[in-house]
Amino acid sequence: MIKYTKREMPDLDKVGTTKAYYKVDTVGLIDSDRLVDYMAGMGLGVSKAMAKAVLAQLSSTVTYFLSIGYNVSIEGLGQVSLKIGPKKGREVEDIEEGGTKRNATSLEVTGINFRVDKDFLREVNRACTLERGKTKRLQKSPYGKEERLQKLKDYLSKHGSIDVQSYANMIKMTYSSAYRELEKFATDPDSGISAMGRKHYKVYVLKKE
Repeated sequence: MIKYTKREMPDLDKVGTTKAYYKVDTVGLIDSDRLVDYMAGMGLGVSKAMAKAVLAQLSSTVTYFLSIGYNVSIEGLGQVSLKIGPKKGREVEDIEEGGTKRNATSLEVTGINFRVDKDFLREVNRACTLERGKTKRLQKSPYGKEERLQKLKDYLSKHGSIDVQSYANMIKMTYSSAYRELEKFATDPDSGISAMGRKHYKVYVLKKE
């Protein structure tokens, strides 16, 4: 039996209603040692040493083929492929002539794509029994918008700058909601707020007169 939580989605389109999405309430993490123990105990003649060796070899073999440009399909699980992009702190390349250019040394593997095998998905779905759990609503700030702006200005007057997480903690909003609000303040010429830096290094300051 798997419990799931119904969660409220932000009203990004400002239509006055919010939708729900669902998330599994996981009970823990099965590490490699427990996975090996389970495989060895299934009565198929697979020892712990053999199961451990196969898992290790699978990981290194997939790594090898990905590193020379192949996608890897594992029957019963899915297909694995690489995701690449600029290294941390580097800007995305402009496609137009005369814009920012990137060479190979400024790129790196930023993630692994996994496309699940449809038969595997159907098998997992058949094996699962879902049970409804809690309903979680969005965390909403107890302060009004003007009050939040004033608190932000008071903070900046004392500390000089603020990042998104600190603002979210101060006004009791989620990180994503706090980020969107700070961005709106920063683009509003009448707010008195401006932004400095890019992406993960971005902070917000009082606009200079």
